[in-house]
Amino acid sequence: MKKIITMVGTSIFENYMKQNNDDTEFKNYVNDLKTRMADEYGNESIRIKKLKERLCNFSAMPVEDTSAEIKSIKKIQQQLNDNIEVFLLTSDTLLGILAGEIIKEKLKEILNLDNPKDEKISSLQIQDSQEFINGMNNLINKIYGIAKEYWNDVIINITGGFKATVPYLTILGQINKCKIYYIFEDTDALIEIPYIPLDIKWDVFEKNLDFFLELEKDGAQDKQNLQYNDVAESLIEQADNLIDFNPLGLSLWKKYRERFEIVKVSPSAASLLNDNRREVEKIILELIKKYYISSQSSDLHHSLTDIDLKGFSIYKKKGTNVRVLYKTEAWMTRYKEKKYDFYIAEIFLKAHNSEDEYVQEIKRLLGRVNVLNYKDYKTYRIEKQEDKSYV
Repeated sequence: MKKIITMVGTSIFENYMKQNNDDTEFKNYVNDLKTRMADEYGNESIRIKKLKERLCNFSAMPVEDTSAEIKSIKKIQQQLNDNIEVFLLTSDTLLGILAGEIIKEKLKEILNLDNPKDEKISSLQIQDSQEFINGMNNLINKIYGIAKEYWNDVIINITGGFKATVPYLTILGQINKCKIYYIFEDTDALIEIPYIPLDIKWDVFEKNLDFFLELEKDGAQDKQNLQYNDVAESLIEQADNLIDFNPLGLSLWKKYRERFEIVKVSPSAASLLNDNRREVEKIILELIKKYYISSQSSDLHHSLTDIDLKGFSIYKKKGTNVRVLYKTEAWMTRYKEKKYDFYIAEIFLKAHNSEDEYVQEIKRLLGRVNVLNYKDYKTYRIEKQEDKSYV
């Protein structure tokens, strides 16, 4: 099934007014409401009801031509010749929300879709430039969430919505090699934007890894508190003394994070990685995968008798003598996604039963300052395997 991500604009109101030029009440309502934000929706129930009645019965033209969004989605469906799932992403404006609701119902009618989704993108408006940047970041995050790393199934439809979003969405589509379509409202020509091979210098993230991790985890930061390379400045936005991702930076960073897991490793674990990198990286990836699937799984919390693990857990890899002493810290992204930081204290490749010397080694490890002090841990990135079955 293909996912068609469609920005929603106000063409449905404009088309109605073109065909019903004498409906001055409708025009006045639209003009009065066009600068209202989404949080005022509940205060305008009477006028919204009247607008909906007009638009839902809008029959002056074929129903697929009532809005650019409907017209383009129908054309894209014909082009794909596949089952589709439609995501209507609306601005944080009253008319944006209303347009999304009406288009959603019309899509059910003309394309027999059971599941079109209309979702508001917080802060996406063009009245305030800083709020627009925040809105774009929310939009980019939403699209990555919809894609879930399966970009071959994603189509970005830039026909509707604010024109200011088009450059950012085009770059996002190019980065992820997904199809991008638009249609000229007055024609039937569906245009696909071709993929252009891009040479992206991904090492900007490697050279500033801790800096970008801080922005991802804690949001806007005081510039004085962070260290970063000058090259990173093209990927950040500064307002007063605060810095944060700009939409380009967020698009690239999220793509980078799709490719790599990033963990913290103790000096001891770092030494083992130097000697057995491929084997140890694979074990850490398996641990992370299992944790996101079921954090309470028994093999992630192997118990040892009479040992205070001081907040750490032991991952016991089934059918092997591998053990991992690790700790997690949960945190919530600004987009309400639950994530975990993984601290890898030690990995035992040939541990045996609970009477073995590895138990005594764990006791010794948990007495060392550099194991308990996370400031001594180093940031380490691991390239993910092709398996994308976890979040």
